[in-house]
Amino acid sequence: MKSKKIFALFSFIFIAYSASSQNSKSYFQIANEYFNKGDYKSAVINYEMSLSNDKTTYGLNHIYIGNDYFLIGECYSKIGKYDNAISNLKKALEIFESSKIQSAKTASETKADAAKFASDTALELGNIYEALGEYKNALSYFKKELSINLKVYGESHIKTSNAYRDVGYMDYQCGNYQESINEFTKALEIRNLTLGENSLEFAESLIDLAEVFTATENYTTAFEKLKRAEEIYTSLLQSDNINFAYLYQSFADYYRRTANINQSLTYGFKAIEIFDKNYGENNSASIAVYLAEIEKCYALMGDDSRSLSILLKCKKYYETHPHQNLTNVLSSISDIYSNKGDYSNAIFYCQEAIKTSKKYWGEKTIGMAGLYHSLGLIYGLKKDYETALTFYAKSLDLYIELEQEDTEEILSLVGSIATAFFCLDDYEKAEYYQNEVCRRANILGYTGTEATSYYDLGILYKNPDFQNIKKSAECFKKSFELRKNSVFYKSTIDSAMRTFYITAGLDSFSNEKDFFHEMFSLVADTSEHARLDMASLKSDLLKETLPILYYAIDFEAKNNNLENAFEYSEMLRSRGFLDQIGLERALSLDGVTESERKQIKELTKQISIARKEIETQSSLSANKRDSEKMSQAEKNLSVAEKALSKLDEKIAKRLPTYAQLRNPKTVKAKDAQKWCGKNRVILEYVLWNPTILDDCEILKESNTRKCAEDIKFSSYCLIITNKKITAVPLDSSYDYNSAINYLRDAITHWPIKSEVTFENQRNELYEKLVQPVLPYIKGVKDVLIVPDGNLAFLPFDMLRENADSADFGKKYAIGISPSVSVSMIADKVKSKSSDALLFGGAWYDKSLSEEEHNQTLRGNGKRGYDRSFATVDNQTRLSVEDLQNILKNEGSAKYFDQKKLNWHDLPGTVVELEALQKATFKKATVETQKSASEATLKSMSKNGLLSNYSILHFACHGYFDNDLSEMSSVLFSEVSGKISESQDDGYLTIGEACSLNLNAQMVCLSACQTGLGEIKKGEGMVGLSRAFMVAGSKNVGVTLWCVDDEATAEFMTRMYKKVKSGMSYSEAYRKVKNEFRNSDEYKHPYYWAAFVVYE
Repeated sequence: MKSKKIFALFSFIFIAYSASSQNSKSYFQIANEYFNKGDYKSAVINYEMSLSNDKTTYGLNHIYIGNDYFLIGECYSKIGKYDNAISNLKKALEIFESSKIQSAKTASETKADAAKFASDTALELGNIYEALGEYKNALSYFKKELSINLKVYGESHIKTSNAYRDVGYMDYQCGNYQESINEFTKALEIRNLTLGENSLEFAESLIDLAEVFTATENYTTAFEKLKRAEEIYTSLLQSDNINFAYLYQSFADYYRRTANINQSLTYGFKAIEIFDKNYGENNSASIAVYLAEIEKCYALMGDDSRSLSILLKCKKYYETHPHQNLTNVLSSISDIYSNKGDYSNAIFYCQEAIKTSKKYWGEKTIGMAGLYHSLGLIYGLKKDYETALTFYAKSLDLYIELEQEDTEEILSLVGSIATAFFCLDDYEKAEYYQNEVCRRANILGYTGTEATSYYDLGILYKNPDFQNIKKSAECFKKSFELRKNSVFYKSTIDSAMRTFYITAGLDSFSNEKDFFHEMFSLVADTSEHARLDMASLKSDLLKETLPILYYAIDFEAKNNNLENAFEYSEMLRSRGFLDQIGLERALSLDGVTESERKQIKELTKQISIARKEIETQSSLSANKRDSEKMSQAEKNLSVAEKALSKLDEKIAKRLPTYAQLRNPKTVKAKDAQKWCGKNRVILEYVLWNPTILDDCEILKESNTRKCAEDIKFSSYCLIITNKKITAVPLDSSYDYNSAINYLRDAITHWPIKSEVTFENQRNELYEKLVQPVLPYIKGVKDVLIVPDGNLAFLPFDMLRENADSADFGKKYAIGISPSVSVSMIADKVKSKSSDALLFGGAWYDKSLSEEEHNQTLRGNGKRGYDRSFATVDNQTRLSVEDLQNILKNEGSAKYFDQKKLNWHDLPGTVVELEALQKATFKKATVETQKSASEATLKSMSKNGLLSNYSILHFACHGYFDNDLSEMSSVLFSEVSGKISESQDDGYLTIGEACSLNLNAQMVCLSACQTGLGEIKKGEGMVGLSRAFMVAGSKNVGVTLWCVDDEATAEFMTRMYKKVKSGMSYSEAYRKVKNEFRNSDEYKHPYYWAAFVVYE
């Protein structure tokens, strides 16, 4: 694109007219000699002498006069006196466009020559305004150049195509992307017509288009254009030709924007290598420009050291070969030092940038005002607010002198002034300037800035030394009102959350029910839109919004709006699961056609493009906003969203799983009550955990964090019966996680630790979780518990009041639920089959050969483990962020490889399957050893065989991932590395499990569950259970810890027998547990409390 032409190739008008004045001719020739030597100051003196003589000889309207003004303007441009350059070039243009223009030629010839000169002059004016960053003026003159060329040369001329490129590039710089595409396409068409589709110029236009498509995130088209340009260059040029440098830089930009940083760096360095080979030290400034692009990659990587190193190299190049870009480089170096907290160097380089800017642009420029502002900001970070205000004042005076009264730059500056006065405790001046920010933002139409300003003003009024709670509340409300209709998802959420943290702790807001209801609704709706439209934000927004969902439940419970409290609780569980599986999982379902997938992706793309345009227009001030573009984008967005919604509904009607994965609806409270009937009670736990705040990005701000910590979040058990909903407060100060982990640790170390060692935790958890709800569940038989957090790992039915009391589960048939919404859908599953599919005896140990696996699983090998002793060795120490990047860029197989998980074979699972076959499932299908693979399971799902089974029993390893809960899995034989023909990794994750095609009464995960030490999160357990229910299973049996082989086989055999006799799964689990309690061999909770059924 034009931006790559580092030095403008000025055209010179050496007119073939002979000057009648000998003196003028001499001055003109001398000036040309100076110009060619690069002595522009001497050249301009002689051109001005030539001009003076020509005026006397030819008058003011002669073509020579225009020629003189043009060359004088060129000289001033070369020496950096842009005001003088513009003034002279405008005079030249005025003469060339004058109807009175004269020359020695005929009138028609004179006008034809003048038109060509006018085109060149308009081009140079456009170039200068472009260099000054005044893109609107530049665009105006490039359009004039195009208009002249169309008249002089016609539509199909190479100079006209060049003019289209100039206009296209400037529209691109102004953010007018569609116009830019139209103009670049026109240039491409002309070049195709005049030079052919295999010409260098045609390739150049392809690159232009590719860069706009890259900027508009139309990456597929961009890449196609770049590859086609590469084909043309390869066929015509040597590999080190300079044109390849321009092409490779476009590739570098494409890969940087698509987050493929390594490829971007590769192409960036290739471009530099070619530049260096072609020009060497003669074009150091060009190399510096390319290095600056590479620096952007390192900045994206957060690699400040490399960014700084690159910028210092750029500085060195520019100092050797002076170039105006040195100002930007020095300013960027200052920014890096400022971010590193090295304020001395930051100040030094900012001051150097100011000196350089004065040298190239003069003292009175918008850029200089911006640099003064930047310098003030550094002093502000240094907490030298008085000095900061000195530079702010310089900046403000300069903006006003340059008639920049109502601009975004001055808006930002006034905000900095307000902050400085606030930090100096001069609250009256801070109030004045903050109100100025609000006023100016309103004038400019910057709704987001205005909202933020009112929020900051609310903080000011909340300050104890300047307190005005009434005004503070009014400002927070105003901020919220401005933000609630914003198109920016993240900023809307951030603003709402900040407002929430502030207002929830204010007594004056305690009765603002409508305000909080509106805020809760806004956060819920906005985060849902963001989840559907912008998958990259889903995890971040979920973390940010969790606190407000907990507070919403608390707020509604305290105000006795229990139906709302229940629905927010269900929403809380739904969002966590959707975050685990991602939107793509719905599209991967077998029942979704390829045509539908393409339609969904295309509509999603249209929504993204429309939103981007709306965001672009919304970010502009009101007077710069293109109302026509805004209106069209809003229309496009509405049409695409309606079409996508209609398509989603169509697919969901024939494929219910699709709806649960893409856009699940939370059940209404009245429907949940009806579902309970007379014999069921739902206990939905909502436990506030302060560590939730640690994951919120905006709470890294100390003031906001303090406000959040001052809010009193409560914990509840929501009790739902067919008659009413009750919110029972629970002890929010109790450390549930520690008690659960202690209890689990003590149980799983049986027989080393007896029941006495964990009796206290058993009793305390009963007191905190069960005792408060007992008065509300009298007369029912079935208890469905919806856990929150680590309650998913708690065996509720073993809790009791004291050592002499009966266990909670002895009286009640206890089932667990991932959410009532899911359980109600799963309850509709009707499976007519009684067939069973059993998986077990899988290969796990990577160190064993195929024969050794077979020996081990038959019980005569040396490496077999009872599942109660199975462990996972050598977990990686990579950070969660590193693991996320590996998963995103290299896939799940590489992710699990980096986790360093080493698994052992479980021969007891073979015994378990044999026992089930003998006692219960005589005609069961059994997949064991090599065939106990993930590939086998997925193949059965794809061809429809899996839905023929009423019972699926997995006697396998299970893995709960504390780093990324969505990677919690059931393990199959591929883990051993011995199933070379399989394309799967052996880890059936939550997302993969919910894509299975089931129609089952029970999926039993009779697995050795390993959470790698202390259990930190319950999402993996709940998510895996929910996944199988979403896939089409009515019940899911899980194991909370590894129970020995004999006890597991015995429990499963008895449980299935009772189900075959007509019992429900929850009742069968209760009966078998009671039998174990009353036996001598299995009475310890270790043997029976681990078995839990989700229903």
